[in-house]
Amino acid sequence: MWTLAVGSKLPPGLSLHADGTLSGVPLFADEYKFIVTANGETGIVAAQEISMTINARQTSNAIAPTVVISKMFAARNEEVTVQFRVYNNPGFSNMVLRVDIPEDLTLLRYESHPLLRDFEYGSENGSEFFGWIGSTENFAVQGAVLAMTFAVNTDAENGFKEISAAFESHLGKEFPFDENRNELLDFEIANGGVFVREFMRGDADGDGRVTSADATLLARWLIDSTTVIDLDAADLTGKGVGLFTLSLLARWLVGHDISVHL
Repeated sequence: MWTLAVGSKLPPGLSLHADGTLSGVPLFADEYKFIVTANGETGIVAAQEISMTINARQTSNAIAPTVVISKMFAARNEEVTVQFRVYNNPGFSNMVLRVDIPEDLTLLRYESHPLLRDFEYGSENGSEFFGWIGSTENFAVQGAVLAMTFAVNTDAENGFKEISAAFESHLGKEFPFDENRNELLDFEIANGGVFVREFMRGDADGDGRVTSADATLLARWLIDSTTVIDLDAADLTGKGVGLFTLSLLARWLVGHDISVHL
């Protein structure tokens, strides 16, 4: 029977079985040394030191694993929820995000994806940390993994308030993070945030004016719904945003009388 020698440690994520095989997914790129022993009825009959180098995993996917932070619109004194969504996730163990929140937003509450266990929150040096660092053995969830709800401060100035994030590596034992380790597979981060604006019908880009730029943005949104628009402001009729909305806005911009008050 094969066992790990006293004082030796396997690379995090790996397990040694009685028949001598190793299984699991290593968590960190590094060089490791450990000693295994073969045990018989009379005790230890052999010992072997093993050196192992684990290289960072490379993904063959055309699109890198990405965390996308949504972009939302809100007025002062309003609450707004920003989602953190994961795309093209191949699955790996554990995850910690360091999130920097602009002064014009106040964090009210946060909620993790219900399938992700051992969720923790911490704060350090002005940054917020959100992590799943325990028994989430295969972090492969796609879509929204974290929702953060903010209040827009009373004295917030109009404009875009960026919420930035960075991916942190760790051993799963210390929180917020262990800066001396590198994860095998990193995520790209697409930062988002909140457009603080005065509400104005037709103001699809939230800049406080209704111009041809709003019509152009709305047309782009109709072609590609990933384009960010202020849906509430763009909904001129209260019946949703569509081609008819774009037609109304275009007519108003060239001076036609329409039955919607911008």
